[in-house]
Amino acid sequence: MPAKSKYRRDFCRMARVACREGFSDAKLAELLGVAKSTVQQWRREKPEFARAVTDGKRTFDGRVERALYRRAVGFSVAEVTRKRVPVTREDGTTALEVKEERVVRKRVPPDPGAAKEWLSKRSAPADELAGLSDAELAARVKALEVELDR
Repeated sequence: MPAKSKYRRDFCRMARVACREGFSDAKLAELLGVAKSTVQQWRREKPEFARAVTDGKRTFDGRVERALYRRAVGFSVAEVTRKRVPVTREDGTTALEVKEERVVRKRVPPDPGAAKEWLSKRSAPADELAGLSDAELAARVKALEVELDR
């Protein structure tokens, strides 16, 4: 008689959330209290679990891709500096209060290493997309459009 599976339906939600945060299959297995091979088996045998893992990883990969793109082309960031001065209150205690606040926009220059990485990743989609059905391609296009609208 085969051993009872440790799989529970709430693992789907846990897997989706964990994978959105960048968990690998090994880390996911650790979180769920099973072996990495068990996670891989569930991905093959449980469509809802496979979807949850794939959706979560796709979300994380999109975040990483956007961050890599920003590093590759450079970006601006607002830096806030505050000058604080000691002030004596009516009750005799001293506190620091903000006297002056300055916002300075700084430009982070493009990173050639990130640009090289970005360009090397851009050639991969053709191979990755080759085996997808029309419906899967349409879903990928829709997901990209949603990401671009953010």
